[in-house]
Amino acid sequence: MTLRWRTALLVVIAPAAAYLFYLVLPLADSARMSFNDFGRSTGIVETSNANQYREILGNEFYRQIWLSTLRLTVQAAALTVGIGAVVAYGMWRSGPRLRGILTAVILAPLLVSGVARAYGWIAVAGPNGPWEALTARIGLDDVQIIFNERSVMLGFIHVFMPFAVMLVLVRLDAVKPSVIRAAQDLGGTSLTVIRRVLFPAASPALVSGFLLVFALATASYAIPAVLGGGRVVTIAEVIYTNQAVTFNWPRASALAIALTVLTVIIMAAYQRIAGARSRRQAALVGGAV
Repeated sequence: MTLRWRTALLVVIAPAAAYLFYLVLPLADSARMSFNDFGRSTGIVETSNANQYREILGNEFYRQIWLSTLRLTVQAAALTVGIGAVVAYGMWRSGPRLRGILTAVILAPLLVSGVARAYGWIAVAGPNGPWEALTARIGLDDVQIIFNERSVMLGFIHVFMPFAVMLVLVRLDAVKPSVIRAAQDLGGTSLTVIRRVLFPAASPALVSGFLLVFALATASYAIPAVLGGGRVVTIAEVIYTNQAVTFNWPRASALAIALTVLTVIIMAAYQRIAGARSRRQAALVGGAV
């Protein structure tokens, strides 16, 4: 075996080993644990049944948690991508110097822990903070954005928006200036160019950004725990409670596996839809040629 082949083999084996030890094996162990039982007096009981899955899917408490988590994360992902698209468009239209400054501003929060940023919002919107002073000054004392779903959604948008902005910005940069000039020469207004040229070009990034933010928000524990104030309960918080508070590891494992399966199904559905769309577009191009 030549040195080149050994190097290539190492390049393949190293990521595969990391993937195996840090993802596949923990998921396999969680799947095994999810089929066990748990009792307060007995602890974990080694069995092989689906009692935990029947509980997390059939119990009204867990159904409500699933629905509220999905509703909150879908709304947060949609708002994050919408705001991120507007910011990305503004950066795309700006000059090189201003764009560099805006890029630094957008990416700088990634250098700070999400937990620290969540506590920062408590300082801003919490008691005796600037938000309270502002709402009191304009007569809107009852408008609270802390320790409720609004604050959790605000935290999701703040923490995950840089990902959406960068995804959309990369797609906009791929649009050739000649295409924009051609649309304008044909009488297209700025709104028409956005609707007929930029939006179709950026739509894959919008969907990818939505799915990414949805997956990250659904699995996020710190933001709902800090900004929810115990009033907003998500699946991630329930998993943590079962894992670290009640020590019901089989229940926590079943919830984690169910969340993973849900995320994989959504991602796979998107890939299938995107693949079918690409094949249709290729067929149309081939037919036109």
